[in-house]
Amino acid sequence: MVKKGGLMMLDVLRRRLARNFTRPRPCSVHAESQKTDGAAAEAQLGVAPLPTAASGTGTAKPEGKSTDPKPIGLLPVDLADLSNENFDLIAKTVSSVVRRAIPRKFDQRMAALAGGDTDANRFFYVGLEWLEFLIRYGRLPPWGKVLDIGCGTGRMAVPLSYYITHEGEYYGFDVLQESIDHCKREIEHPAFHFDRIDLSHHLYNQPGVIRSDTYDFPYPDELFDATFAASVFTHLDVPTASNYLRQIRRTLRRGGRAILSFHAIPADALCGEGGLTRLLGVGQGEWAYRFRNRGNGYYTHCDEYGAPKNHYLSDPIGDPVAYEIDTFIRLCTEANLKVIESFPGAWRGESYRFGWQDMVILER
Repeated sequence: MVKKGGLMMLDVLRRRLARNFTRPRPCSVHAESQKTDGAAAEAQLGVAPLPTAASGTGTAKPEGKSTDPKPIGLLPVDLADLSNENFDLIAKTVSSVVRRAIPRKFDQRMAALAGGDTDANRFFYVGLEWLEFLIRYGRLPPWGKVLDIGCGTGRMAVPLSYYITHEGEYYGFDVLQESIDHCKREIEHPAFHFDRIDLSHHLYNQPGVIRSDTYDFPYPDELFDATFAASVFTHLDVPTASNYLRQIRRTLRRGGRAILSFHAIPADALCGEGGLTRLLGVGQGEWAYRFRNRGNGYYTHCDEYGAPKNHYLSDPIGDPVAYEIDTFIRLCTEANLKVIESFPGAWRGESYRFGWQDMVILER
């Protein structure tokens, strides 16, 4: 069980960042490219020592700065000054520290329920990978509020529980009660909240009573600093995807970001009659995919003859689903979300740089 929150590893994290971190400074005395280490870097970053267990107090910050110690020595106002390289450094440092902190307790059955990953190394790697994505591209600070759409059995929530402090908040929801029960049992963090929502899905929750294409997320407007959906839009039809995008925008604060993964059909993928794609993916087995065009840039998984297919379950429609990239970006734009970046996934033969599925970074 994960019993401690983000503060557990922050002292180690702060010192590692202090040795490597460079922050742009308005004063010419501190050049943007200057690298410092040790105590000098902590002073430059305004890092306040964390309270000790014995005294409950720490050394005060310089006059004029908040005496409330912030994780990794950053105040919210500092984030506007950070370059992409700085965020990348923070993300890699956090991931390195958290990787050593996570207890390698692995439940193969629950991992398979979450997404088919029955290999422990791959299960933990994906969670850490998304932690890096959220920091690097989502600009998520340790004190931020984050929404995990389709949280599953906590593959991403576990590493996040070592990063998000008690000042922040994590909300995750899923359609499976068993997954939510597992998360509540294994992740004991006062700022983490898991909810089961009985959304209807033709494959994963057939008895669900709530329509996914009209559902309002149960969160107030402009609550979240970052939202992510890992391999969720790979299972949503167009009306549901459009609704989720609208809800993401509504619940994101202004300037907040969303990271979504999905299958993007390559422009040269169509090759057969009936709107069938060529064989995509890797190899000829379970990591190979063929899709059928269902109209308007939306595709469903199929066999070589165009019949609906699923890797694991009997499926009359065809899952996972895919979108032409222009179609998906149009849906994002219609929801008034700004597309910041998009990255190709390794699933269609690209080098493994940005995860297995294609990814889009959005901003409100």
